Amino acid sequence: MTEREPDIKTVFFDIGATLISGPPRPPNKLLLAELGLAMDLAPRVAEVLMTHPFETPAQAAEKLEETIPGFPPCLAEVEELWQDQEEAALPVEAAGETVQRLAGLGFKPFLVSNIWVPYFRSFLRACPEIAGLACGETLSFRLGVMKPDHAIYRAAIATAGVAPAQAVMVGDSYDTDILPAIQVGLRTAWVLNRPDREKTHLLEILNRQAPMPDWTLDGIADLPEVLCNEATDGNQPTEAEA
Repeated sequence: MTEREPDIKTVFFDIGATLISGPPRPPNKLLLAELGLAMDLAPRVAEVLMTHPFETPAQAAEKLEETIPGFPPCLAEVEELWQDQEEAALPVEAAGETVQRLAGLGFKPFLVSNIWVPYFRSFLRACPEIAGLACGETLSFRLGVMKPDHAIYRAAIATAGVAPAQAVMVGDSYDTDILPAIQVGLRTAWVLNRPDREKTHLLEILNRQAPMPDWTLDGIADLPEVLCNEATDGNQPTEAEA
């Protein structure tokens, strides 16, 4: 009998709300609220903050002011937000233990995330064990694009050096983590850490208006079991090999 290799070798993890929790609102909306600006600017502010490798708050404030027409001077507000975000991350329950267990079982963890510099620094402080186990990182502020752009997933696949079907994307957001990952051929594990925010997508899936992920999990701690079950199933001999 010839033993088959597990189908899935690589696990791509989203960071925010999958591995760490933080403020209830993202940094772009926090900044707009502080400045008293309309929330319809949120996508443009997010793109600026999360697609540039800023080294200082001053660089981020300058880029916002020069990129978004009419954006007001915002250095003081960006400095305050930057400082807060550097300390904001808290590990999601069981996240560290889950990544450690998967690594011990031979899976290779990678990070694939929309994130800006200070919050990534906060993640590194909050989850040093996860950061130390990561085999690679595909981050929006380094790549210059954000999920759901397929480019970030293709870059992650290239970094890992695997076929899409040999990797699973793990995330909490259907529209930025799960759907685009399905579209590029990755397996998917949807972690419902914030099910209230995903109600629309849950209904779309139930009504067959959107593709279903391979697994839907109540929490990240369930991930090793489902991936090990997948590996066990993949190692079953064919009739000719038995």
